[in-house]
Amino acid sequence: AEKKAKALRNRAAELEHEQKGMALLDIEKQQFEKYAQQVIDAAAKKGRNVYPLIKAANQGIGGGRGPVFTEKGGIRPSYQVKDTSGVQLPNYKRSTTEAVKNIHDKCDIERSKKSLGFIW
Repeated sequence: AEKKAKALRNRAAELEHEQKGMALLDIEKQQFEKYAQQVIDAAAKKGRNVYPLIKAANQGIGGGRGPVFTEKGGIRPSYQVKDTSGVQLPNYKRSTTEAVKNIHDKCDIERSKKSLGFIW
């Protein structure tokens, strides 16, 4: 009984800590967006190219090319390739990506049975 109560208290403390962290991330995100907009406006007034600034401001926290994790405060992780170059993987998803996944992923067992010629 004591272990369960302690585990529940620990879990509640973890959840509270995570919520506080999310609130801090939201505040930081709002401050960054305000600052980024001020920088973009100042650059536009001077006649500079603001496209790179807009792109950088829209990337989200983390600056990676991965998907945005809304449950983790809008963080965009970076995924590097596993070779010596260490380049980030791209984030685009095209129809060819889905086609290749369908070729290699045989999750539909009935379709697999038909392709192998099984009758039962």
